[in-house]
Amino acid sequence: MTFAIRYTNNQNSLYTMLNTMKLTWELKIIKIKHLGSLLMFSALLSLISPIYAAEIEAGKTLLTKGVVTSDRNNGRVTLKRRSIIFEKDKIRVGNGGRAQFRMSDTAIITLRENSIFHINKYKFKQGRNDNSAILELLQGGLRAITGAIGKNNKKAYELHTPLATIGIRGTDYEVVIVKNGMYIAVWDGAIRVQSRIRNACDLLLGKSQPFVFMNRSGKCKKLNEVPKVFSPIAAEALKAHNQVRAQDKQKPLIWNKDLEEISQEWANKLASSCKMYHHQGNIPFGENLYYYSQSTTVTNAVKEWAREKVFYNYQQNKCQAGKQCYHYTQIVWKGTTDLGCGYQSCSNGAQFWVCSYFPAGNIIGARPF
Repeated sequence: MTFAIRYTNNQNSLYTMLNTMKLTWELKIIKIKHLGSLLMFSALLSLISPIYAAEIEAGKTLLTKGVVTSDRNNGRVTLKRRSIIFEKDKIRVGNGGRAQFRMSDTAIITLRENSIFHINKYKFKQGRNDNSAILELLQGGLRAITGAIGKNNKKAYELHTPLATIGIRGTDYEVVIVKNGMYIAVWDGAIRVQSRIRNACDLLLGKSQPFVFMNRSGKCKKLNEVPKVFSPIAAEALKAHNQVRAQDKQKPLIWNKDLEEISQEWANKLASSCKMYHHQGNIPFGENLYYYSQSTTVTNAVKEWAREKVFYNYQQNKCQAGKQCYHYTQIVWKGTTDLGCGYQSCSNGAQFWVCSYFPAGNIIGARPF
């Protein structure tokens, strides 16, 4: 079973939509929506716990899942939503856990399970020229969306790992440390990766080369596909979509982490009730839905959508009477550049696949190409 959606030309930006949709995972919202001041909460905290008064506040905990702690003042404290984090904190995320933080300069840092993250230095005051951030990922993985420090003074921001130092150009990037090395991805902007080993890897990652693997010897291997450590379905989803687009001589899509998270969130919602329906309202992304009675793959979902090509009349720019063709037209829509997908199973074993596209296709009155 499939389901497609059509749009008017009156579309808002993707990030405007993220600012208004109430999705669980706050990373999609935080990129454009600043939270309120923490001054009142900080003042209250200083009254309750004077020991923190001399410490430099680095940010605030947005959400935690599982066990999330911080080594602080020769002790260990549990972090919960709204917990303040400080310079010199060493944050640990346990097995199956996850944590997200909004830093004092509005940067967003998301930690994966089994991660150890050290805030070596984090100083930010609006209008000052000596703001700086030195961070250390000792274990596990993180995604970072840089804030004012990285945007205003790129040399003042560094992330250190056991294998390399990462400098940024105002960006959205992700790092995962594995047994035999480290994977790095750039979702927006650019970063410079410099191995700690002399005369080893030193390269710039960005739009033209977004993925790399660095081994324990400091040597880098450039990657052409999204590594499965970042998204287990991205490579397959892109391949399936881009094969269909190539048949109509359309440019290949790229993977978008925000669209992936939107799709996964919606797949989870659909599976919770095992009912299929689209997002409501004038959303700025395209959306294809697929339901199958048992576990399936994104390749199979795309094949089902692409079979609708025979029902599309290009001259009349409409579907054959009584037939569906708008999944196919969304896949090949010329103006669409970004893709993200997610899936989830119902309690009865049936499975939903959701793919989201930006900018949206199926605009009424326009042709796909």
